[in-house]
Amino acid sequence: MLKAMLEYEVPFTSHLTLGLRTLPLFVYEQEERDDETVWGSGLGLGLHLYSIADEYRGWFAEAGAHALGHKHEFSGNSANFNFLTDLGVGYKCKAGWYSVLRW
Repeated sequence: MLKAMLEYEVPFTSHLTLGLRTLPLFVYEQEERDDETVWGSGLGLGLHLYSIADEYRGWFAEAGAHALGHKHEFSGNSANFNFLTDLGVGYKCKAGWYSVLRW
């Protein structure tokens, strides 16, 4: 799955932030040759639990959930509206950029 995500993060506690996310585009190429490539967009929320208090940078754990609308259907699913959840571990630098490993 290829996806792009934008997030606006707001401090919630000294270690926790709440983020409003948008997935302006995601693309999922299905394994079966007959199935069409699924593409769409979505909105969601994310939580970051930071290791450094009140600085909201450094190592963090993440959880997220998104509602997705998409063109074409996932194999074995008859809906064009689905949900995407994730857990991850990441690092945020002082400049505000971060990298996350999600599963």
